[in-house]
Amino acid sequence: MNKTRFFTSIILPLMAVMLMTTGTAFGVAAQEEDDPQRTLKPGDPLTQYYLLETGNPYVNEIGITRETDEGILLTLNQVLIEKGRVSLAMTISGDLPANTFSVHTQDEVLIDGEYPKGGSSGIGEMFRVTGEDLAIVNISVIDQDWDIPFDQPVSFTLNIDELNIYYGNSAEEILSYSIEGPWVFEFEADGSAMAAATKIYQLDQSFPLDDGTFTLAELLVTPASQRLFATFDGENNPSVGYYALRLDDGSTVMLTCRGISTNILIAPLKTMKFFTEREQMGNFTGNVYSRLQNSKTVTFVPYIGNPAAEREMPENAPPLEEYAFTIALEK
Repeated sequence: MNKTRFFTSIILPLMAVMLMTTGTAFGVAAQEEDDPQRTLKPGDPLTQYYLLETGNPYVNEIGITRETDEGILLTLNQVLIEKGRVSLAMTISGDLPANTFSVHTQDEVLIDGEYPKGGSSGIGEMFRVTGEDLAIVNISVIDQDWDIPFDQPVSFTLNIDELNIYYGNSAEEILSYSIEGPWVFEFEADGSAMAAATKIYQLDQSFPLDDGTFTLAELLVTPASQRLFATFDGENNPSVGYYALRLDDGSTVMLTCRGISTNILIAPLKTMKFFTEREQMGNFTGNVYSRLQNSKTVTFVPYIGNPAAEREMPENAPPLEEYAFTIALEK
């Protein structure tokens, strides 16, 4: 069986890193150690990460721990399954150097014994656990270019082949070591409750840009995330980098393009994914699921910009109001 490997980056707040691999990008922003944006309370990390209610039916408790010979504990805490996406929460603790600033894991995930065709992409973010000595929670959000059967129990295998640990007192004094695995986590997770609460709206709205034709295809709304899917038929990357969702209450939800991929069989057609933006890495501007549920309509407005080059949406990013459109939200 051919298995594609992705890399999860767990970054402590002393250093900003962006790792690029084929189809996969992981990164977090540098923050102060006591920044509440970069910490989680002990327990229930995915509920905190996605601003869900305590006791929600969407998060699967796993609780499997593997220990390295060096005394480092790897605990797979929780899993959350959405359409086309899996979120994993893992705590790394134990005998880590006190001044560790980064831990990378080399992983692969199999679903029902197979690696998904078409590859995967995702982000990995690190959080300290308050009140615990050097306990790190990594949230890995993996987008699959194929339909995860999220409305039924699914068997997963997570293989961690290697840990790469980086530590030191400053950027000029970086030390590292690696620990070979493998450490294997086999578990089952169920996305039925999430599937029942998911809304999918087909859009099929196209407009011309100077460099090609942009088509907004689908809006996916779940209790954990809001995503837009689009295509662009053109040689270069499209100039649209953001989308605003304007709701009945007058509020606006901003989504940012965080993924562009090209299938060589249908090039130059590109697939784009827009995600609910965050005020800072690791902290959503708010779970807007309830606001979308309470709105009768939503208006889609494209904005010009390049998220790959801009840390935040520029204040002067021009909206393309002439290509705005409104749909009714079915309840």
